[in-house]
Amino acid sequence: MNAIDDSWEEKYGAPESVGSFYFYFYEYIDFYDFLKPAVDVLQGWSQAELFIEALKKGWLERGWAGDGLVTAIWLPPFCVEELNSTNGHILWHVKQLEDGFSWLASRHPLPFLGDPLPVEDEPDEPDDSWMDDLPLYRPRFS
Repeated sequence: MNAIDDSWEEKYGAPESVGSFYFYFYEYIDFYDFLKPAVDVLQGWSQAELFIEALKKGWLERGWAGDGLVTAIWLPPFCVEELNSTNGHILWHVKQLEDGFSWLASRHPLPFLGDPLPVEDEPDEPDDSWMDDLPLYRPRFS
């Protein structure tokens, strides 16, 4: 780690901190003029690829289909209550290709987006054990 990496982590968070980000779903963000690809925003940071992968993992855990380009949306400082900076805040975004839904990740809570998404539970395996005690059905053919 070096001073440059430390400043990146101060601005955006370390890849391992992404698990504590706030994840949101929004229908739809369709104006791309002010969205910048995450790889461009993070260019020069040695942890950029790990950071983007951590964002993708967070979205996947909440139901994202896994497609689309990860982008950054800059928010002015007055949009984030907890922010004590004049630099503003980066909201990470990916638009799902299959249906156009937007998935968002933020280091800070953004109440105007509603409640953050919980991690989806793994679907339960079907429990067919109740059938074990049923009598064997044998059809009668005449």
